[in-house]
Amino acid sequence: MAVIGSRDNLNRDPTKMGSFYGGYYQGPRLPAGATELNPNDADFHEGMTATVTPSEWVANTYVTLYSVSGKGGFLIHALSGATDGANNPQAITFEVTVDGVVHEIALGTSINRGYVRGYLGAAAGTTMENSSWSKSSSSGMAGANFTATTMVYTGGATVGQNINNATIDYGGSSSSTIGAIFLQNLSAPLHAPSTCCRFENSLTVRVKTNTALASNANVSRKYASVLCRLDS
Repeated sequence: MAVIGSRDNLNRDPTKMGSFYGGYYQGPRLPAGATELNPNDADFHEGMTATVTPSEWVANTYVTLYSVSGKGGFLIHALSGATDGANNPQAITFEVTVDGVVHEIALGTSINRGYVRGYLGAAAGTTMENSSWSKSSSSGMAGANFTATTMVYTGGATVGQNINNATIDYGGSSSSTIGAIFLQNLSAPLHAPSTCCRFENSLTVRVKTNTALASNANVSRKYASVLCRLDS
C-alpha cells in the first residue's frame, strides 16, 4: 500500500530555521567543558564543520561558507562575520541551496551596535548569572523574573530593556557573562531535528552583508562558520 504524504517529518526548508542577530561577546555561545566560548574565540569556530575567514568582507557580495555534494545530512547553524566596532547596523542575508533549490533568508537590519553577527539555527537553552546581579531600584527581584527597573551586572554593564519579561539586552559593555544563549551541537538532528534543515544530496550556504569589513580589521571579526552533521 502506498503511503500518502511525506516520507518523514524532517524540515527541508531553511527559511523555517531560527534566524537572529547576536552580540559579539554577550551573544550566543558554545559550551566547551567548563568554558563558554563566544564568537570572539577562534576555538568557537574551530568547533564548526567549516570556518571561513575572508581577507575582507565586501559590501553586498556573497561569501560561500560551506558546500557539499553527493552527501546528505543536516544544517544546524550558519554564522556570518561581524560588523566593525563603530556601531554600524547591518543587513545580513543568507542564501541556502538545498538539493538544488535556492532559498534566500534576509534577516533585516540589525540593531545599531558594533560586533553584531547574523545567525541561522536554534538555541539549545539559556542561562542568567543571577548571583552576579545587583538591583538598582527598591522593587528588587521576584522569583525568576527581574522586576527592578534596571539590573546592573557587577562587572559594570547596564542591561535590561525588557526586565519584566526576564529578557536581557546582550549589548552591554562588559565582556563577562551577563547571560548566555547556548547554541545546539552536533546532536541536534537527533533530539531536535525540526530545528535543523535536512538535505539529501547537496548543500551550499552563502552569506552577504551590506557592511564592508576591511582587510586590516581584527581577524576575529571576519570569522564565519557553518555547523553541519553529515550522514555516516
